[in-house]
Amino acid sequence: MKTHYKTCVILLVGTVSTSLYVWLSMIQVVPSIFHIHSIRKIWDDNYSKCVLHREKEAHRTHHSPLYVTFSLHGRLGNWMFAYASLLGIAMKNNRQPFISRYSSLSSIFKLQHTMPWKPVCMEDFEEQYPCKYDRSTENMPRVNLTLKQYFQSWKYFESYESEIRKEYTFWPNIYDDARKIFLKYKGSNSNSSIYISVHVRRTDMMIPSSTKLGFKSAPLEYINNAMNYMRKKFTGRTITFLVVSDDYVWCKKHLTGPDTVVIPKNHQFVDIAILSMCNHSIITTGTYGWWGAWLAGGHTVYYKNFPEHGSHLYGEFDPVDFYPPAWVAIDTGSYNFYNRNLVTYLLIFTVIMIF
Repeated sequence: MKTHYKTCVILLVGTVSTSLYVWLSMIQVVPSIFHIHSIRKIWDDNYSKCVLHREKEAHRTHHSPLYVTFSLHGRLGNWMFAYASLLGIAMKNNRQPFISRYSSLSSIFKLQHTMPWKPVCMEDFEEQYPCKYDRSTENMPRVNLTLKQYFQSWKYFESYESEIRKEYTFWPNIYDDARKIFLKYKGSNSNSSIYISVHVRRTDMMIPSSTKLGFKSAPLEYINNAMNYMRKKFTGRTITFLVVSDDYVWCKKHLTGPDTVVIPKNHQFVDIAILSMCNHSIITTGTYGWWGAWLAGGHTVYYKNFPEHGSHLYGEFDPVDFYPPAWVAIDTGSYNFYNRNLVTYLLIFTVIMIF
């Protein structure tokens, strides 16, 4: 009788423990038994191959490399953010970054971190918001990872700017095409002339599905205001504004100043190379213009009232994380460069007089 009692107790405890473990693994409090390393190698053929590769690498190099890559979302500006952030995150976490040698981004830039194959035991890592810095990337799980979503913040790669600029070297065919167009509008102007790009993004920012989320196109008042700001900032210099846009007809109609050239639309790879050749930049909305300005360096002005306040995108966007601190925010109101400096001087003078 006692033996049967003990057997029943053992079976009951075993059943309850197993049920509890299964429930906890389902809600991801503990790892599933199917994901325990030694067991997963048996049932998951892809995982087994990956483990075998890592063990060979560890034997060859005396350490086991951990890889990190990203999945492509959106278009060129989004890809450039993802790759730059990938490198920054990898360097902070001592990982080996890579993307496919056959990716679209590899056909534009001379990227150094490409591979013809992909480790098969990759796990997903998702950011919290697309345009906010995620601090959890500073201490990543010790597994091979695929970064999901966008990772659109300069903070991910702020310490690795020189490395990123080297990565974003255009292939000669793209650079040469862009250079020919740039020199066509540069002409024989003196070396004291400066060229300021104006990137105007309109078409996809104005469709109902985009505006519903909070995307918007910068109004003409902002563009004129930003150009006036640049004219005042660089008084005494010969300025040429080079306008690059997805809406050539609109720009040709509204941006008609004698110092302004609206460039006919080219392939997007060529247009962003043209933006990178300018001395300074004015951008409206979106990541494409953002990267044109970042590659150019110099002084950058951006549209302050993006995205639409109270929208879905507004909740996922932090301008402090998205725009570098040296860039200048301007809205549609009048911007008097000299009045702004005058106020600053008056404040400094007041403080000095008080103390």
